[in-house]
Amino acid sequence: MARVWHFLNDRESATLDEIVTACLPNHPEDRRGAIAIANGVLKALMHAGKVVRIVTRFDREEDIERVKGGKRKGEIISIKPIEYFTKKTFI
Repeated sequence: MARVWHFLNDRESATLDEIVTACLPNHPEDRRGAIAIANGVLKALMHAGKVVRIVTRFDREEDIERVKGGKRKGEIISIKPIEYFTKKTFI
Protein backbone atom coordinates (compact mmCIF):
# COMPACT_ATOMS: atom_id res chain seq x y z
CA MET A 1 0.00 0.00 0.00
CA ALA A 2 2.83 2.38 0.83
CA ARG A 3 4.35 2.00 -2.63
CA VAL A 4 1.08 3.03 -4.32
CA TRP A 5 0.61 5.95 -1.90
CA HIS A 6 4.16 7.24 -2.53
CA PHE A 7 3.64 6.88 -6.27
CA LEU A 8 0.46 9.00 -6.10
CA ASN A 9 2.19 11.56 -3.87
CA ASP A 10 4.64 12.27 -6.68
CA ARG A 11 1.94 13.23 -9.23
CA GLU A 12 -1.48 14.79 -9.52
CA SER A 13 -3.19 11.63 -10.79
CA ALA A 14 -2.48 8.25 -12.38
CA THR A 15 -4.35 5.59 -14.31
CA LEU A 16 -4.65 2.04 -13.00
CA ASP A 17 -2.24 0.88 -15.72
CA GLU A 18 0.39 3.44 -14.64
CA ILE A 19 0.01 2.39 -11.01
CA VAL A 20 0.36 -1.31 -11.84
CA THR A 21 3.40 -0.73 -14.05
CA ALA A 22 5.19 1.49 -11.52
CA CYS A 23 4.25 -0.19 -8.26
CA LEU A 24 4.15 -3.87 -9.10
CA PRO A 25 7.16 -4.42 -11.37
CA ASN A 26 7.66 -7.96 -10.03
CA HIS A 27 4.41 -9.12 -11.64
CA PRO A 28 4.94 -8.44 -15.38
CA GLU A 29 4.06 -12.03 -16.31
CA ASP A 30 0.95 -12.02 -14.10
CA ARG A 31 -0.82 -8.84 -15.22
CA ARG A 32 -4.23 -9.93 -13.89
CA GLY A 33 -2.79 -10.64 -10.47
CA ALA A 34 -1.01 -7.29 -10.40
CA ILE A 35 -4.22 -5.47 -11.39
CA ALA A 36 -6.15 -7.30 -8.65
CA ILE A 37 -3.53 -6.31 -6.06
CA ALA A 38 -3.54 -2.67 -7.21
CA ASN A 39 -7.36 -2.57 -7.15
CA GLY A 40 -7.36 -3.90 -3.59
CA VAL A 41 -4.83 -1.30 -2.47
CA LEU A 42 -6.72 1.52 -4.18
CA LYS A 43 -10.01 0.43 -2.58
CA ALA A 44 -8.35 0.49 0.85
CA LEU A 45 -6.92 3.97 0.18
CA MET A 46 -10.31 5.21 -1.04
CA HIS A 47 -12.04 3.74 2.02
CA ALA A 48 -9.47 5.50 4.24
CA GLY A 49 -10.35 8.79 2.54
CA LYS A 50 -6.87 9.28 1.07
CA VAL A 51 -7.56 8.62 -2.61
CA VAL A 52 -10.47 9.36 -4.94
CA ARG A 53 -11.36 7.75 -8.26
CA ILE A 54 -12.24 9.95 -11.22
CA VAL A 55 -13.90 8.33 -14.23
CA THR A 56 -13.94 10.08 -17.59
CA ARG A 57 -15.78 8.99 -20.69
CA PHE A 58 -13.73 10.77 -23.33
CA ASP A 59 -9.98 10.99 -23.26
CA ARG A 60 -8.91 9.99 -26.75
CA GLU A 61 -10.65 9.55 -30.07
CA GLU A 62 -9.62 5.86 -29.97
CA ASP A 63 -11.87 5.39 -26.92
CA ILE A 64 -14.99 6.08 -29.01
CA GLU A 65 -16.69 3.21 -30.83
CA ARG A 66 -18.76 4.39 -33.83
CA VAL A 67 -21.11 2.75 -36.33
CA LYS A 68 -19.00 1.76 -39.34
CA GLY A 69 -21.58 1.90 -42.13
CA GLY A 70 -25.18 2.37 -43.20
CA LYS A 71 -27.55 5.19 -42.30
CA ARG A 72 -26.10 5.52 -38.81
CA LYS A 73 -22.46 5.67 -39.96
CA GLY A 74 -20.35 7.72 -37.56
CA GLU A 75 -22.86 7.67 -34.70
CA ILE A 76 -21.40 6.84 -31.30
CA ILE A 77 -22.09 3.34 -30.00
CA SER A 78 -20.08 3.57 -26.79
CA ILE A 79 -17.22 5.41 -25.12
CA LYS A 80 -14.62 3.46 -23.15
CA PRO A 81 -14.29 4.85 -19.60
CA ILE A 82 -10.88 5.84 -18.26
CA GLU A 83 -10.23 5.84 -14.51
CA TYR A 84 -7.79 8.16 -12.80
CA PHE A 85 -6.83 8.02 -9.14
CA THR A 86 -5.63 11.04 -7.22
CA LYS A 87 -4.99 12.12 -3.65
CA LYS A 88 -8.10 13.46 -1.96
CA THR A 89 -6.18 16.57 -0.87
CA PHE A 90 -5.60 17.43 -4.54
CA ILE A 91 -9.35 17.84 -5.14
